[in-house]
Amino acid sequence: MKNALQHIRAFITVAQRGNFARAADDLHLSPSALTVQIRQLEGWLGSSCSNAARATWP
Repeated sequence: MKNALQHIRAFITVAQRGNFARAADDLHLSPSALTVQIRQLEGWLGSSCSNAARATWP
């Protein structure tokens, strides 16, 4: 469950910051590690998160 919460937090941070590099910096991750987390979350959900992030926060 901790892993899932980290992935959801990563998604929210990307959506709020609007940029993978800034979100990765906020989360103290490399951009590639953040990308892995987002792709894993997308796999679990069976959907792309990038469009949802743009629709959630302007």
